[in-house]
Amino acid sequence: MKRSKGNDGFDGFTLVELMLVISLGMVFVAMALGVITRDLSLGQAMAQRLRERGLQQRTLMLIKADLARGYGWLADPPISSLWPCSLAGRQAVLAIATAPDDPEARRRAIVYSVGSAPSPIWRSRVLMRCGPAFDINGEPNLVGSFQNRVLIDGLPSSLSDGELGFVARPDPLLPVLRLELEQQFQTPNGKMQRIRSAASA
Repeated sequence: MKRSKGNDGFDGFTLVELMLVISLGMVFVAMALGVITRDLSLGQAMAQRLRERGLQQRTLMLIKADLARGYGWLADPPISSLWPCSLAGRQAVLAIATAPDDPEARRRAIVYSVGSAPSPIWRSRVLMRCGPAFDINGEPNLVGSFQNRVLIDGLPSSLSDGELGFVARPDPLLPVLRLELEQQFQTPNGKMQRIRSAASA
């Protein structure tokens, strides 16, 4: 293929060569954009994972604080008509006594329950806390009214062993209560991801 000569006598590029260079450049640009897009998607997924794990840790800390202040607890408790909040079809997972004369947590108890979300703003199933509000010093106001509040959403309908997304069970070897919390959510790239946290109290 003969190159065209410019006015100064130097060889120029043919149209085919220019098109080939432009095509190669576009391929490299497309590859670079693909890498950047994947990196952004991975970064968003990591940020979401860190955010959800932080929410799980704060939720477990609140439950541990309620257990430390309580006078007794009951895992997978039967529903009591004297509890201050309606469960609205949710399953009670943990009840914590707030009075020394009620160690079985059958009356004015803090109740953690799992079930359907109370409104569509929440993802999937939720963990709710029926309990007292906190004062400005961060202490629970036991003389005030108890309220149902969503602590965390995105709980799966069941864990791999058929249990709920929040589990409270006595440790078989130690005198502690084992707490497990699991969420399931969709990452920005459309994949389903699960995050699980555990603690003992």
